[in-house]
Amino acid sequence: MVVHGIIHEFNIINPDGFASFLRQKMKTVPKLDLIVGARTDSIGMGQFYLYSFPKTDQPNEAKVYCRPSIAFELGNYKNDGRGLQTVAEAVSILFANIQEPVVIEEELKNIQVNQYIGDDIPIHTAMAYLAIACCGYWKFERDGSYTLKKWKLPEVMTNDVDYENMWSKPSISMGERYTSCTVRYYYWDSANNTLKGTDVTVAENEDDGQQLGVTSYYICSEAQAAEVAQAYMDFKNLRLTHTVDYRGDMSIEAADGLTIQNDFTKSEVIVMTHVLTFDIEGLTGTITGRGLD
Repeated sequence: MVVHGIIHEFNIINPDGFASFLRQKMKTVPKLDLIVGARTDSIGMGQFYLYSFPKTDQPNEAKVYCRPSIAFELGNYKNDGRGLQTVAEAVSILFANIQEPVVIEEELKNIQVNQYIGDDIPIHTAMAYLAIACCGYWKFERDGSYTLKKWKLPEVMTNDVDYENMWSKPSISMGERYTSCTVRYYYWDSANNTLKGTDVTVAENEDDGQQLGVTSYYICSEAQAAEVAQAYMDFKNLRLTHTVDYRGDMSIEAADGLTIQNDFTKSEVIVMTHVLTFDIEGLTGTITGRGLD
């Protein structure tokens, strides 16, 4: 583990002296060294900052909790303007105090969004609202940078989780079917000095499904609201949820496309969560994802 630019060989077997060295917000770069015969592969987990390091009653055990830099931003989003701005301009406000690089995919940079979204919107909530407004999502990269990416179905399945790598057969559940989604777009009413909104509903021809709604105060036009509504409904209608416990693979990340074997086929799945555990039992993982079929 590299802590505050210094390499230390602290580990769960010999944590002596660890806690006395630590200070909150120290830059931390955890990694996992995989030793296979004479070869050692080092896999970085990202760049974080120390958040807490609680004491433990267990001998020879140390716990460290880390967060990305944006997690320490506890203030609210502030913009005195009442007109429109680009996504790139909104991102520059959100990350004004962050040193790590922020990358915005080209097709998202110049999308128009509202400048004013309210007076008491926390930075983290504003990040989510901005991603919704441009039909995107945030990704925390392993080098510590942040990327705002356009949501789309993966074109390539990067990994294959088959029965040989599972601890047990995967579980598959079926969610609701949605046939309409309502999204509100917002505009500044200068006469009344307030933010006003108008609902836009996108509906399928069938009317026996469930209704959806999603909010983002950045959404500034009827066309944008309709695009967000359609994209959100398409995502929620990926109705199959796959969950599998398997041997663990450090290369798999959220939003990756992969195949998960079951008794019928190898299903294509978008990774939503990937939990890795490394202990005396070795490396294990749990994947939860939305099925494309």
